[in-house]
Amino acid sequence: MEPPIPPFFFALLLLLGMLILLETGRRLGIRRRPKESEGERSSLGAVEGAVFALFGLLMAFTFSGDMPFCSGWDLSVPCWLVIGCQAANIGVGSTFLGSRSSR
Repeated sequence: MEPPIPPFFFALLLLLGMLILLETGRRLGIRRRPKESEGERSSLGAVEGAVFALFGLLMAFTFSGDMPFCSGWDLSVPCWLVIGCQAANIGVGSTFLGSRSSR
């Protein structure tokens, strides 16, 4: 299925849109700054913290689905867990565990 617009054109439009909105926000901030009191400026910290926390959650949930899954195992088990179990079975971690238990 062919996308409605070419991906390169979409990326270019997205970049231009972000740059235009970034510049618009900067200009509005410069125009608004002399009108704000010190109390209004200090209360923005909580809003910024909430926005960054939501952005962090968005990033976490976006990349949490990017973990590859192994096809030979149950599909709910990620590959890193299966590889770790196989490494433990062949004794890769035994030198570390043996040195810890001999004390």
